[in-house]
Amino acid sequence: MGGVPRPARSPGCCPGLRVLGAAQAGDRAFGDFLARRFPGDDRTEAVHGEICALAQQVLGRAQAAGVVRSDVTGADLFLLLWASSRVAEATRHVAPSMWRRHIYLALDGFRASNRLDLREPAWDADQLYRAMAEPGKVFHDEEPLRRAGEAP
Repeated sequence: MGGVPRPARSPGCCPGLRVLGAAQAGDRAFGDFLARRFPGDDRTEAVHGEICALAQQVLGRAQAAGVVRSDVTGADLFLLLWASSRVAEATRHVAPSMWRRHIYLALDGFRASNRLDLREPAWDADQLYRAMAEPGKVFHDEEPLRRAGEAP
């Protein structure tokens, strides 16, 4: 046994994230693919776009069902996958399934019943794309991220 217990009522997007998490834990190239964008490659961008669209649909259904909090965004899902791929890579030889714990802890925060003030604004799809296309680059033309309605 020794596995991470599954929550009794998982957010509606949980099975898809577990599948993507397992795929990226088992295939480093797939993990890198999910964590990056490739502006110069139309085919790769199309596939990535399809994955993003499907993830957004699943998230929307889970939010409509009242299972996932309304302020979770598609960017939040991909940031979680991005982070979990790094956890999988760092722990692959000592704790190969640690990425699951990371995802379960994060998903617990996605539940509609968890209403902590996140204190940080969500990224939109363009901000996430830029970070994935050019990791570590400082974008001087962009204002600091602010919450909706927050004054500059």
